[in-house]
Amino acid sequence: MGGIASLCGTTVSALYAANPGLSGYLYAGQTIVIPDGGCYTCPPPVSSGTYTVQWGDTFASIAQKFGISVSALWSANPQIPNINYIYAGQLIYVPGYSPITIVPVTTEPPPLSYGSVPAGSDFGKVYLSNRANGDVYVSLQGTAKDGTRIIREYPVSGNSNAKIPAGWYLYVAWVGGEKFEGTFRLTAGEDVTITFYKDKVTVQ
Repeated sequence: MGGIASLCGTTVSALYAANPGLSGYLYAGQTIVIPDGGCYTCPPPVSSGTYTVQWGDTFASIAQKFGISVSALWSANPQIPNINYIYAGQLIYVPGYSPITIVPVTTEPPPLSYGSVPAGSDFGKVYLSNRANGDVYVSLQGTAKDGTRIIREYPVSGNSNAKIPAGWYLYVAWVGGEKFEGTFRLTAGEDVTITFYKDKVTVQ
């Protein structure tokens, strides 16, 4: 997800917000909504039939990426005397390449809510703190006192808080694309703090 976010000019948390229920595991042919407006070209960063060499690229891997032969790619780049020596940042011409345009939604979606809270419900407050130095998205899944399922989902970019109905909750968090799960109980008037680290999630 991090690679897709980088290529399409957005963040992992925005991708999760635009695609509720999306896990960190993707498959070929899966459709993903790209938030943040504008049009982006994916993959990779290119313009007018050119490609910027990335770290770890080889001439053969670039040719395979665009579905052309190594000889055709070399013929389009006579300025490269030895195809075994290319470097990150180098500009390479790609014959017959036409970028794929993805038209994303126009705005980043707000935090998502599912389920109506019954009248007279008790509430507590959940503080969300991102200490991971990366993208965080969390889904809080609980049950109201009348049995109604309540789901609240939030991108977490720094420190924020959410007022949600009291009850037992399952949290499902994606931290930099890695999934964490756990449970907690929120009582009326109580404050719970969920802190997201790079390698763990704590609830206090």
